[in-house]
Amino acid sequence: MRIPALLPALAVCALALTGCGESDEGTVTDGAAGADTAGTSVTVTATDDACELSATSAKPGSVAFTVTNEGSSVTEFYLYASDEEIIGEVENIGPGLTRTLTIDDVVAGDYVTACKPGQSGDGIRADFEIS
Repeated sequence: MRIPALLPALAVCALALTGCGESDEGTVTDGAAGADTAGTSVTVTATDDACELSATSAKPGSVAFTVTNEGSSVTEFYLYASDEEIIGEVENIGPGLTRTLTIDDVVAGDYVTACKPGQSGDGIRADFEIS
């Protein structure tokens, strides 16, 4: 029988598939998973013309933004440093969907959040402080 001879090849294929999907700009998960492990959780409600956050500040460390799209078009959510550097982002949040962006090791400072309905432009921005 040749089935045992195939097992090493299948193991290599399985290992090759497990390393995909990491981003250096925060951790993105679908749904509300991930919010419980963060130091601070912030809910974000995105619509076609608003971006409402449950808080405008957080403590340094890990921050989870759970973004729910209640608008009619696909949206994105960003956290920017004061110099416009992207600290973290979550894209392609379809209408009715929720995704969580968790950013670890956020240091004290002034930041800006942005929801981008239709995935274009500068977005709907608000100040956010880590202190």
